[in-house]
Amino acid sequence: KNLLFYEVHFKNIPKLQIGLRFGLAFAILYFFGMQEVVIEYSPFREWGSAFVKYQFFMGVGDVIPVLLLCGTVAWFSLDNNTSSLIQAINRAKKIKVVTIITSSFLIERAIGYETGIITSSCNTYPIPCYIWTFLFGIMLGCSYLVLYPVFAKEQDKLLLSIRLTVLTIGVNWMLFNSFIGLIFSGLMPQALLRSGIDALVLFLASFVINKYIVKSEIHAKDVFELSSNS
Repeated sequence: KNLLFYEVHFKNIPKLQIGLRFGLAFAILYFFGMQEVVIEYSPFREWGSAFVKYQFFMGVGDVIPVLLLCGTVAWFSLDNNTSSLIQAINRAKKIKVVTIITSSFLIERAIGYETGIITSSCNTYPIPCYIWTFLFGIMLGCSYLVLYPVFAKEQDKLLLSIRLTVLTIGVNWMLFNSFIGLIFSGLMPQALLRSGIDALVLFLASFVINKYIVKSEIHAKDVFELSSNS
């Protein structure tokens, strides 16, 4: 059957690339997550700009190990014949995906900041706070695009959203935030609350995206025929 009829394209990706895709998605979360503007619980007042540099290098220190670890785990844990069907998303749809996720995250965080549900330094540093929120929303959209091809063969849109945004991105984001609760006494509920709300909003945005933006018309039988003919 004609691939153009379905408006998607599939190809095999090797196991190492699968691992690096997970590593890159997590690295994005960790690096930009380190830059979140929460001055009350950091030594920014005492350190000044030196603390910004410290956070940057701490983020880099997270990026390199997670890339190496995910690549190594994929290399040694997946079979040599293991591959995943990757669905290419065109540029227009990628822009829509990032826009929806960024807008959802920005609205969610703005409501959380203004109502006090989410602890922040927006009252003290509103511009840096909202700049970080906007940029991190973009990074969440990029993480989705990096990981989506690995999960694209899942035909159940609800299950795809759960696996991609809740069990993968969401759980990692909650674990990352939980370290704040371990370092500062009494902050664990807030750390889990903010990241839990983030994961919920990302899941809802993902479900809409999977259902209406990057929906695939190829079923399991067609994918098998495609693989056989390639």
